[in-house]
Amino acid sequence: MKRRRLTTAALPLILAIVGVVPLAASPISGWAVGTFRGHGGLNNADIEPEISADANVVTRSWRPGGKQSESKGDLRDGKLVFNEESFYIVRRGFHTMLSRVGNPTDHLDLDRWN
Repeated sequence: MKRRRLTTAALPLILAIVGVVPLAASPISGWAVGTFRGHGGLNNADIEPEISADANVVTRSWRPGGKQSESKGDLRDGKLVFNEESFYIVRRGFHTMLSRVGNPTDHLDLDRWN
């Protein structure tokens, strides 16, 4: 009986590790803390989100033609939330995926930079 309870209790963690369930807002999972890099999305940009252990997020992007931007936000309810938009963040194997809330076709895979 105890073994069954342990397996049931571990199921949400297992699902989060394999990337089936969005990251919970609190506490921040260790895999989500750090700096990530990727390229793509509808803007065809280089993206570098930096997520701190206190849920603050700074994302830098470089678009073709030299346009650069920086957005500050936080991690809430499994989403990176900025003033103008939100992105789901999920772990998929060795990668982390961001997908725009409201437009899941706008997504990109990120690699851990540190």
